[in-house]
Amino acid sequence: MKACDVAQHVHVLDTGQPECIEHRVDDFTPFAEVSFDGVELALGKFSGLQENIVAYRDGTGLDSTGEIGRGVRMATKTISGCCFCGGVSFEFTLPTQWCGHCHCSMCRRAHGAGYVTWVAVAREQFRFTAGEDLLTHFESSDHGKRSFCRKCGSSLFCESSHHADVIDVVLANLEGELDRQPQANVYFSDRVEWVAVDDALPRLGGETGVEPLHDGS
Repeated sequence: MKACDVAQHVHVLDTGQPECIEHRVDDFTPFAEVSFDGVELALGKFSGLQENIVAYRDGTGLDSTGEIGRGVRMATKTISGCCFCGGVSFEFTLPTQWCGHCHCSMCRRAHGAGYVTWVAVAREQFRFTAGEDLLTHFESSDHGKRSFCRKCGSSLFCESSHHADVIDVVLANLEGELDRQPQANVYFSDRVEWVAVDDALPRLGGETGVEPLHDGS
């Protein structure tokens, strides 16, 4: 979203009573685009505010200046999850940042599966509700760490120093409906031949695991 030097008035609706606050558009950090009652919105935060804000624009879609007219505070939805034995439990608030299927060999071996579906969550939105002391950690690379329940062996999380403010959570360990479906197949070049992948999601791979594969293989 393009920064704008013009100060904007943002109306925040809380318990039915609007409150007028003023923010600069370049203070707004968008997370995603959403649609509500046929109106295109930008979901994000203004600096200095803890709440997620949906910013309405004049007309539909992103306008040429990125100017934001008004916003509405969103009810925060919480997603919970746990390991197989229930000893480790956790929760996080939406929005998530990304969701996708990983076909890399490390994920396959760690989970004993053809591929693993991950959900990326901002660390500040994540918290343990029980059993954090039951976690065992394994450094799977020079920048990555995977976490397991030491009682039941469930693979739960993956963290990387390359994006230290994000924690990747295994989708299969979650309860409740997320704000997104899987968006891509990553490390698709490393996939196993005995798993048929017939979805229409983007296929990314190559040396980095996230390069577009123009031939789909």
